[in-house]
Amino acid sequence: MPIQSPINQLIPQPTYVPVVEDLIACLKSGLKDNLHSVYIYGSVANGNAIPNVSNLDVVLVTQRPLAAGQKSLFNSINWRFQKDFPFVKG
Repeated sequence: MPIQSPINQLIPQPTYVPVVEDLIACLKSGLKDNLHSVYIYGSVANGNAIPNVSNLDVVLVTQRPLAAGQKSLFNSINWRFQKDFPFVKG
């Protein structure tokens, strides 16, 4: 049996595990040491998300205010998610 990552243990619906993993990878890459924590809440965290209806509710905590270049990261993530995870709305 493969060892589960913490995301697999925290996100009840397997469909949404790659979504959260990709989000965290993008945030770590773009924010580097400025990233403090990421909180997922709502239907994805509760396990009752509906594909093509539910969005991904996220609270992001940083060490410092975002630099101008870091703010554009969110537009990139939004574009990427529309392309790679079209079943996530919002």
